[in-house]
Amino acid sequence: MSDKPANSDHQLAAEAGIRRTLARYCHTIDDGDFAALAECFAPDAELAAFGRTRSGREAVAALLAKAMPPENRGTHLTCNTVISEVGGGGEATVTASALSDFAFIGRDGSIRTGRYTDEFVAIDGRWLIASREIALGG
Repeated sequence: MSDKPANSDHQLAAEAGIRRTLARYCHTIDDGDFAALAECFAPDAELAAFGRTRSGREAVAALLAKAMPPENRGTHLTCNTVISEVGGGGEATVTASALSDFAFIGRDGSIRTGRYTDEFVAIDGRWLIASREIALGG
């Protein structure tokens, strides 16, 4: 991960779009809107979390839905996000990497923390999560 500041309109627009997706992820998972949550992910997204790996938007959303039944929902917060490596790939694919710390505040007041390691892809003007690894912390 590079800590160089954004130096172009393209980089700034990418960072804004990625942060929007991160916020939408938090809102939709907390609201239990797993159809909308699935739309935060690319169609062929991969998720590694809770000792499991899932591929495909629907499978990713299903795993997260199983992990977040109504009685377990709370508030997700992302912070300290560093976005780097915004660039073009093959056939004009635009990708980026992001690293974010997160905190989850449960309904009972408990706090769990961890880190999201993400790869994003721009599809039809939206930044979507192409892969996500969730590492739970202390």
